[in-house]
Amino acid sequence: MKNLLIIAFACMLLGACGNSTEKASAADSVMVDSADTKVYGNDTLWCKATRENEYASVKVSLAVPQGDDDISKRIRSNIADMAYGVLSTIGASENNESQFAKIEGDVKASDDIVMKYAQFVFDKLQKLSNSDYDEAIKGGWGGEDRLQYSCEYNVTPIRETDKYVVCEENFSTFLGGAHGSYSSMTITYDK
Repeated sequence: MKNLLIIAFACMLLGACGNSTEKASAADSVMVDSADTKVYGNDTLWCKATRENEYASVKVSLAVPQGDDDISKRIRSNIADMAYGVLSTIGASENNESQFAKIEGDVKASDDIVMKYAQFVFDKLQKLSNSDYDEAIKGGWGGEDRLQYSCEYNVTPIRETDKYVVCEENFSTFLGGAHGSYSSMTITYDK
C-alpha cells in the first residue's frame, strides 16, 4: 500500500512539471442560458498582444465587455485589477524595482492596457533572461542552452446566464529552472 501511494504521488509530481502554455481558448464557446441582456455579446472587445523573440515570449488576451451597464463596468474594472496584480509582479526582486503604473478609470478601451502590460512583461523577461544567462556564463555552470522565458495571461468568459457571468483567468510563466508555474481561477459576477 505504501509503495502504491509513493508511485501515485510521484506520478502527480511528474504530471505537474512542464513548460507548455498552449491552451484552447474558451472564447469561442461561451455558454449562454437565455440571458435577457448579454454582457459578452457581439460588441465584446478581444484585446490581444504577443511579444516574442528567442529569449522571451509574452501572450496576453483579455475579453472586455463594452456595455455601459453596471455589470460590464464591474467586470472591466476587475479584469484591469487582476491583470495589473498578476503582470506587475513578474520577476519581482528583493530591491523592489519600480513596477509599471496601473491604468486607472474605466478601461473600456483595454487595448492600451494589454499593449502596455505585455511590453512591460516582455522587457522584464528579456532582462531576467539576460541576467541569468550572464550569471551562468560567469559562474562556469552553464550557458550553452539558453532558455526562453515566457508568460501567458488570459481572461475569458466561460458562462453567462440571466443571473450571473463566469470568467476564467489563466496564468502561466516559465522563468528558468525545472518547470514553469500555472494557475487558473474562475470568477463569478452577479448580474
